[in-house]
Amino acid sequence: MDISYTPAPTLKKFMRSNAQLRFVMGPVGSSKTTGMIFELVRRAIQTPPGADGIRKSRWLITRLTMPQLKDTVLKSWLQWFPDGKFGRWRSNDSTYWLEFNDVQAEIMFRPLESEVDVARVLSLELTGAWIAECRDLPVSMVSDIKGRCGRFPEPSMEYWYGVFGETNPPAEGSDWYKVFEKLPQEEGNPDSVLDADVFIQPCPVNDDFTIRPEAENVQNLKPTYYQDLAKGATSDYIRVFIKGEYGRNRKGQPVYLNSFQRALHVAKEPIPIDAQQPILIGQDFGLTPAAIIAQPDPHRARLNILREVVTPKGSTNGTEQFIIKRLRPFLRSYFPSNPVVIIGDPSNTRAETDERTSFKVLKEYGFIAKKASTNDPLVRINAVESLLAMFPHGEAMIQIDPSCKVLIEGFLFGYMFAAGKGGDVADKPFKNCIWSHPHDALQYLCLYYNKGYDPQEWLPTSNNPLHQSRGYRPADAYAGY
Repeated sequence: MDISYTPAPTLKKFMRSNAQLRFVMGPVGSSKTTGMIFELVRRAIQTPPGADGIRKSRWLITRLTMPQLKDTVLKSWLQWFPDGKFGRWRSNDSTYWLEFNDVQAEIMFRPLESEVDVARVLSLELTGAWIAECRDLPVSMVSDIKGRCGRFPEPSMEYWYGVFGETNPPAEGSDWYKVFEKLPQEEGNPDSVLDADVFIQPCPVNDDFTIRPEAENVQNLKPTYYQDLAKGATSDYIRVFIKGEYGRNRKGQPVYLNSFQRALHVAKEPIPIDAQQPILIGQDFGLTPAAIIAQPDPHRARLNILREVVTPKGSTNGTEQFIIKRLRPFLRSYFPSNPVVIIGDPSNTRAETDERTSFKVLKEYGFIAKKASTNDPLVRINAVESLLAMFPHGEAMIQIDPSCKVLIEGFLFGYMFAAGKGGDVADKPFKNCIWSHPHDALQYLCLYYNKGYDPQEWLPTSNNPLHQSRGYRPADAYAGY
């Protein structure tokens, strides 16, 4: 191999540790991801050869969602180990085969955003695992993943196995905060702490955002890197991502405080509707349904949030009445010819007034309806966060029409974190308020969009046998209305 890598001081200490659980915390730009890449490769090289003389190992690289994995970890991996030079990237199963000299390592990129994903990961036989941005996952998952390590190659062989990972600082009082501060996970139960070696990188900047002498990896950054990041950033963003300090407890704070910026994510003028492009609708069910209507913009690589349909405060509607009185007339007025698909809560088992599921009700009224991949609040929130953080071509990935007033209010102040267990840790948003329903709908929508939806599965085209057999046309949902 002709690659040269010198780890930063904190990462050097991390690599010298042989603990089976090791984690690094630090600000952005501190080379955490690169350190994890070379730790994995280094351990693969140290795996003893088998009878055939080949050093075989199998590794998991995981993060909450697949788009996050591909947009961050995989991109960094391929920069160091390009496809075809040191191995092969297989997109069909999201696996990189690292092959050089006598090393052969199978490196699997797997998300943990649904129960199916988790079940697949927890059936693997691994050498080790890297959890990227570990603060996004429950601490309880670490022990489960560690239980799958040390199973390949033969357990009788002597080699290091375990779990390592990196993260930006978690919130004060959170379970990951307790890991890095060596505190018990449960009050009065000292045995519940996750026993891990932790390594914390130093704050890289002074108060004026000039570089401090102990800052790591600054030789690979622009001289004004942190100053540029700080421009227009919130105090919480600066605290966590630039200074590398623990985030504040988010109880009573807006869910998207660190990622939503009204000036960037809300369009200054109404967003034009493309009559030819499909419409994606995220819907929250219950007695106060809400729908968020969006349209992908393939020309500008972004998702336009065009309209909201919400149940007025003080009113109630079941799924059927919401369709008849609100959603169907609204779509007929604004989107009379667009193909439509609705994505909803997968845990919905029946409608509010009878034993039919809300999905069955939607289909009876001519809509194509699909279940979101999960109802996990953390996964759903991160589906939105991942899009808010993307700026392809210098523009925000999400653009919200100014008519979506309830949704925008939720971003700014209404959709907030509630108190967690014991009243001190904010881990889930308030439910059943006027802002929570449209935001739940947006999350289902973003989950579907992040999966890389295939409109050919449901577009009513003449060459689609599925739609020929059911005779579906966009206007069918509004028939007789």
